[in-house]
Amino acid sequence: LKSNDQTINWQFAPEGADNEYQKQLHRHNWIPMQGKAYQKSKNEKYMLSWKEVYTDWILKNPKPNGKPDKFQWHQLQMSTRIMGQTESFEYFKSSSHFTPEWLSTFLVAFEKEVECIRLNYYQSGNILISQYQAVATAGMLMPEFKNASTWATEGTQGLNESLDTQFNDDGVEYELDFSYHTAAISDFREIYLIAQANNKTNLLSPSYISKLKKATEFVMDMIYPNYTIDNFNDTRSASYSKSTLLNRLKEYSAMYPDNNELLWVATEGKNGSKPSYTTKAYSTSGYYMLRSGWDKDATMMILKNNYNPTNQWHCQPDNGTFGLYRKDRNFFPDAGVFTYNTGAA
Repeated sequence: LKSNDQTINWQFAPEGADNEYQKQLHRHNWIPMQGKAYQKSKNEKYMLSWKEVYTDWILKNPKPNGKPDKFQWHQLQMSTRIMGQTESFEYFKSSSHFTPEWLSTFLVAFEKEVECIRLNYYQSGNILISQYQAVATAGMLMPEFKNASTWATEGTQGLNESLDTQFNDDGVEYELDFSYHTAAISDFREIYLIAQANNKTNLLSPSYISKLKKATEFVMDMIYPNYTIDNFNDTRSASYSKSTLLNRLKEYSAMYPDNNELLWVATEGKNGSKPSYTTKAYSTSGYYMLRSGWDKDATMMILKNNYNPTNQWHCQPDNGTFGLYRKDRNFFPDAGVFTYNTGAA
């Protein structure tokens, strides 16, 4: 990103790249990774690099006075930065270069990010959930801010209300896409864990965890016996290796320790009880599972017949498509999504 004079060009985008490149650039996803490297190595070059790059970004990308711009202060960019900053702060704070001056710079920038989100909440969907998560996280993990209590209350209240709108009554995320479904569970789950660790569970609805139970069971039911998934809608199955799916299932099992069937799937049959049912219908969302059993050599069919007239961004209009698994082979895999072009977004 640096030009010949070594300054950073925050407007850079490779030739032919769509808008997603700039959006990802301003989310600063690499900074927590630098923090982890510093925590492990104690090499100050990681800390100094963070200070250099983040200072440059702050100077060149000031908080907008009115409506956020298209990239720097828009949608997931702010919420991703906030959650990354709470993480990075913990990794870097022991550095000798984390001076009082840098602490002031960091905290002033952090407060601007949170307040900008509060003035510009997205309409709905996974972006709004991420914004509520970021505001709640900031309030719980940075209680020294004057507005921290307001942040924590506002963010968790938004998440409480969003549980009913984000998931259909059968437990499936309303965009009907497996990847967005698991991401939504993670967002809600992470706030629960933070609230639990900081004695703030009183801010969450009494039914918060119970409402997520159906959502975790849908994940279990969508996985073929060899721990693969299909490409229904905008899901990219290549992103879900067996280890990734097992990690998600283990997280869910920890949330619901009394669910022995979920435990069986999460441990590859080592613990718990093998599920006894062979059919499952998520009729509101339009997913239907039929199987001869749960072992690797079983036969399993998933029929996709989604009805989503108002939220079709991640739901493809290919109703009637299906996947058919038999003895470790998917005979009719969904072809998947061709591209994710956000040039017009």
